[in-house]
Amino acid sequence: MNRIIIIEDEPAALQRLTRMVKEIRPQYSIVGTSDNITDAINLIETTEFDLILSDIELSDGNCFKVFEKTNPEKPIIFITLYM
Repeated sequence: MNRIIIIEDEPAALQRLTRMVKEIRPQYSIVGTSDNITDAINLIETTEFDLILSDIELSDGNCFKVFEKTNPEKPIIFITLYM
């Protein structure tokens, strides 16, 4: 499990996640990022990956719309900040 997709619409959170992955698991690679539903669907359908890190609420809707359309057979870790 070395290839990660990150779905996150907040630039600061994306930078933080990227930095954390590189610090904790430097052997892992982030193979793609997306900040919206349409791009996330395309990314999942066209990229080889082993794990998805996904925010729940994106700027254009809920991430579950992405997974309803793509039904990825790889692990998904949901990440969110609730304030």
